[in-house]
Amino acid sequence: MGRPCSPSQPPATPGSRSRSPWPGTGRSVHCSDPAHGRAAAGPLFKPGVLDAAHPGRWVREFERRKAILRNEPGPAAILALLGLVFDLHGEVPRDELLAFVDGARKHREPLVASYAGYVRGQLLEQEGQGQAPNAEAAFRAEGYLLDWQIVGPFDNSGRGGHDQEFEPEKAPFSAGQTFVGKLPGEPLPWRAFVHAKAPRNGFVNLGDLLQPDTDVTGYATLWIRSDKAVDAALHIGAAEAYKIWLDGVPVGQADSYHSPNALQDAHPMRLQAGWNRLLVKLGADEGLWGFTPASAPRRAPR
Repeated sequence: MGRPCSPSQPPATPGSRSRSPWPGTGRSVHCSDPAHGRAAAGPLFKPGVLDAAHPGRWVREFERRKAILRNEPGPAAILALLGLVFDLHGEVPRDELLAFVDGARKHREPLVASYAGYVRGQLLEQEGQGQAPNAEAAFRAEGYLLDWQIVGPFDNSGRGGHDQEFEPEKAPFSAGQTFVGKLPGEPLPWRAFVHAKAPRNGFVNLGDLLQPDTDVTGYATLWIRSDKAVDAALHIGAAEAYKIWLDGVPVGQADSYHSPNALQDAHPMRLQAGWNRLLVKLGADEGLWGFTPASAPRRAPR
């Protein structure tokens, strides 16, 4: 068997400089062909190319996702979109990715079509500040709730805050009210969280404004206006335990701690005509402290 690929220090020659594919090491990569003992045809690393050893990998991955979207009429088609930005942004031409996502927005399954709109926002946000307004518009078009009033931190030692009632979940909202929280003697007011000031793919990060952010509980609230009474769903991806109320009535909760995902949970709710107050309680230990929320009318497949 040939020896495995390994970095090695090339012999120096007088007056020469090594151009190494291992930046900063002065080393190059030498590979033996297991069958013939010859040097491999191409390098394993090439500046600006993530996987030079497997040419065409990202094209094949893109084709695989296209096939899923083409062949799956139901919710499973969403697999074509999961991780798309992480895997293919920068590897597949921008216009091709956007065309693929825009095609997915026409899918008969409402969840797939809506998530495709969310992924479109992710792609635009990756392009920097110049596309930030378009990215935010894409999120809002799919019902993502971006701007909130938030307050905290309250205690969550030993993850005990989830079952403890703090004042924000008992007292009626007032813009000027303050609370006593985790830090004695420090009044806690409601603060405005504006997504455009810290865009993160629709993620509402309480730690941007509220400190400390370890072993803490916080609250976020906003109002949803509906022209008529309608059945809706609240989609939420939270990094921690949460509880949700709509006009004081419990809507849903979870007590697990993990990485957040926009498709994590969905809770049915009934919006009344006029303004509806949504209140979310979020705990955190040492991880992220926030959530990705979206509200949408409940729709049947087309």
